[in-house]
Amino acid sequence: MKSKTETTAAALRILANDIQSPDDIPATCLREAADRLEELQFLVERKEIHSKDWEDQAREARKERDEARAEVERLKAELQCKQTRPEPSRLEIAAMLLAGWFCNFDNPDALACPRPKWWIEQADALIKAAKEAK
Repeated sequence: MKSKTETTAAALRILANDIQSPDDIPATCLREAADRLEELQFLVERKEIHSKDWEDQAREARKERDEARAEVERLKAELQCKQTRPEPSRLEIAAMLLAGWFCNFDNPDALACPRPKWWIEQADALIKAAKEAK
């Protein structure tokens, strides 16, 4: 069986008062031991209280972190919806094809354009392929 720290410290003080010694060293040692036990007990209790506070703070911080993460994910989803670019029109696609054609300087036939409707036909083919892929 283990006695409480306060009980042990009180017993040490009683012994310190009862011990008769010419140099008073044993009594002084017992009083110092009682003081140290009480000081250690105080530190242990203080640490337990601090530990509980720390656990509460950590729990609250984790909760705030999780809420912040959820808000970030919500905002990301909302931003993705807003940033969805509409599909380009067939004229925009035809213009991109034409621009790509004229940027091909390695091909000596680059300046020789196919028939004018070819760009639109190619744009239509790309749109059709994209729809089929979905």
